[in-house]
Amino acid sequence: MTTIAQLNTELRTLLTPSHAEEAATLARNLIIDTLDMTLTEYLMQSDKAITPHIADQLREKAQRLALNEPLQYVTGKAYFASRTFEVNPHTLIPRPETEQLTDLICNDNKDSQAPQKILDIGTGSGCIAITLSLKMPLSKVHAIDISHGALQTASTNAQRHQADVTFAQCDILHQVPEGTPYDIVVSNPPYVCHSEKAEMSANVLNYEPHTALFVPDDDPLLFYRRIATLCSQDGLLKEGGTLYFEINEAYAQQTVDMLQALHFTQCSIHHDIYGKPRMVRALLKKS
Repeated sequence: MTTIAQLNTELRTLLTPSHAEEAATLARNLIIDTLDMTLTEYLMQSDKAITPHIADQLREKAQRLALNEPLQYVTGKAYFASRTFEVNPHTLIPRPETEQLTDLICNDNKDSQAPQKILDIGTGSGCIAITLSLKMPLSKVHAIDISHGALQTASTNAQRHQADVTFAQCDILHQVPEGTPYDIVVSNPPYVCHSEKAEMSANVLNYEPHTALFVPDDDPLLFYRRIATLCSQDGLLKEGGTLYFEINEAYAQQTVDMLQALHFTQCSIHHDIYGKPRMVRALLKKS
């Protein structure tokens, strides 16, 4: 039988042409994940034999990685806010920047003793809604998405983490979510312009769901304007309630200007871990 060390060398060789700088890390992570090992176990059991079946599984996964399929889709899992979430091509892969968005919401409401009614628009894997539900246990969290496959995945993740989230299918561009009004509305909607495709890596462009990524070049604020309008004119958000967006860094000020024109106040731009404008928070004016 092949040992962990031998297979690690084989996987690194397979991955080097496509992932020269990351081959060693990817090979190690594939083995650790597939064998359900800790890093310490991996380092101490390099001579452990692997069955032919498991070895073939690892080779198949490495071949998928060599074609630039994201590691998270190959393993079926991603990490967000210290928790494991199931992901697949129906869902975006959660990013650290989005984790910062949930931190912002939780910090803003850490002293609140009142139950908060929260709506997550475009929930995907459910990472935002589930994290808010667990970190704000007094809250009542609802989450919507246009994709049935994404909602199934989000529901599975909620059950895994025992989070009380209500999921519903909704096309936000053409429908009004039920259960209004909300105290908090949060969304990480599609915000990448089609013209930005040339700057994107192949593992994102070729595998992650385009309906969750892209907006027309001539209307980059399409989803933001629709959500903000629903909040301010259709009663989606309570007066004095808070709207949180993850945004395209290129349109931070335009997003704020749009919100102010729709009767939002105290609009603020927040930067991500890379120093880029990535989040906007705004309060709906009271009449």
